[in-house]
Amino acid sequence: MQNSYSWIITGFDTLPAGSQVVIYGIIDFPTVPVNTLGMGYICTYSNQDATSAFNNAKTIDYLNTNFPMQVQNTTWNVDENMVMLQTAPLRVGFVGDFRFMVNFDTTFTCTSFTLGSCGWIYINLYRKSISGNSGGFGAPPATLVCTIFNLVTLIKYGCQVGNYGSTSNYYGYKITSYEALPANTNLEVTITSLLGSQTEGLVFPTSVGVYKTEI
Repeated sequence: MQNSYSWIITGFDTLPAGSQVVIYGIIDFPTVPVNTLGMGYICTYSNQDATSAFNNAKTIDYLNTNFPMQVQNTTWNVDENMVMLQTAPLRVGFVGDFRFMVNFDTTFTCTSFTLGSCGWIYINLYRKSISGNSGGFGAPPATLVCTIFNLVTLIKYGCQVGNYGSTSNYYGYKITSYEALPANTNLEVTITSLLGSQTEGLVFPTSVGVYKTEI
């Protein structure tokens, strides 16, 4: 469905009047830069049609709005096989390394020898579940450290991580690379703590549920 901006979702059971339906999904970024997706619409139908639901099905709700999403380039697209690299199931109240994998389309070369000249990654860990329940990711530890590990060459790249842009909805982190990062290579990024007197790592959700992360 990449580079296609139209979806039809079917198969709902009977819903009583006044029901609130929330749809969550995963999309892949476009492969070409776009300034905006332009005007779009969201239609809700009460039935289906084998030929054209858009033209022939019974419309019960219609929304026409602008979708100002911007994709400047494809460099920061997260690898489609991104996973939490944990070897055991997560438990409620787990404290440990937060790991994820990225794969860049473009080599990141450094423009100078100053921190931040090689690029950075922003990640948001949500404080509530996708259903709005509390008990999500905990506050960042006092001392944070990170690593970027090349899964092909086994080289570790230096980086710096800090609390950045946290809100009442999520805790934000900014990971800044000290070194150039290669393209088309699986890189494992790890965020953890350096406290020395307790279990190291981030505080994962304390309540059972599905929690969103944004990169």
